[in-house]
Amino acid sequence: MTIRPSRTAGPDRGSADQRDPRYVRVILGCYPPRWRERYGDEFAALLTDLVTGSSRAARMRLLADAVGGGVAARRRLREGTTIRGLVRGSMTRTIRAAIALLAQRFIYPVYISRLRGQLAGGTLPRHVGIIMDGNRRWARQQGLANLSLGHKYGAEHAEEVLGWCERAGIRHVTVFMCSAENLAHRDSGEVAFLMRVIEELVAGRLTRDLTWQVHIAGNLDMLPDSTARALKQAVEASRDCTTGGHVTLAVGYGGRQEVIEAFRSLLYEHAERGTSLLELADTITADDIARHLYTAGQPDPDLVIRTSGEQRLSNFLLWQSAYSELYFCEAYWPAFREVDFLRALRSFAARHRRYGR
Repeated sequence: MTIRPSRTAGPDRGSADQRDPRYVRVILGCYPPRWRERYGDEFAALLTDLVTGSSRAARMRLLADAVGGGVAARRRLREGTTIRGLVRGSMTRTIRAAIALLAQRFIYPVYISRLRGQLAGGTLPRHVGIIMDGNRRWARQQGLANLSLGHKYGAEHAEEVLGWCERAGIRHVTVFMCSAENLAHRDSGEVAFLMRVIEELVAGRLTRDLTWQVHIAGNLDMLPDSTARALKQAVEASRDCTTGGHVTLAVGYGGRQEVIEAFRSLLYEHAERGTSLLELADTITADDIARHLYTAGQPDPDLVIRTSGEQRLSNFLLWQSAYSELYFCEAYWPAFREVDFLRALRSFAARHRRYGR
């Protein structure tokens, strides 16, 4: 560590030292004066040494953490540990909780009713695809010790969202629950927990009232036997569902893999007929491949919703979503509200679809 001359005590003690790099002076300014008086020299020397020689990404993380520490220190000082500070902090938390409760009980219902009124008579999607992202980040935000519990809350929330779809008159829903990449790269303990959650969802919930006919998209060979069996049983149990509602669970799913499997199936089909590759190359159409997709016989999604603020498809329904409208929501999946859902439908209704034309 570089040895720095100590600062001179005096009236300026606690202020940024002009010998420090500019970014150190700026960051020190984020901290309370008393904190700078006590720790300023050591902090400036340590931060300078850590940043020097670090990669750009590491420097950004270090500086962000340093700024965050200053903001947190000022917040703690503002709330204080004195009686006055404790009372003020308690009152602030109480007021915030009261506002949230007021919004939940009175404001949101009115807003939801207004959104439904705006959607009445409008164009709604026939098929909605949902990328339910952000379960683990939501669990971390809630302070849960086991982040995998986010998957449990997310799966339970999926049933509630299906109820919103039913109420809105949406008859086809595809839910991206677990990707092929998740199975290949996530921790084995997390994957095992997620598989149990999916089994509970399809066995105890989706097949209970037979509101939705269940379909599966994905490679079942990648799944544990118990999960694959539960999914197959859900498909069979809901086969006679007469509501007209269809929910497709994408488990062990990948859009690229689906297209490869569809093309492979098409080749096998024509090989059995004795069709040559040249003949197939001359006659193949997009409809030929679509007949072999996991979602064969279902309409393509009109709207794809992704939660958590990420703005990408992540290998979800790549073929089917060629002309889909996309909607990205900042909320993590378990925190996705009916208000957010209705806003997505309102956004869709306001768009003019061109289908690539």
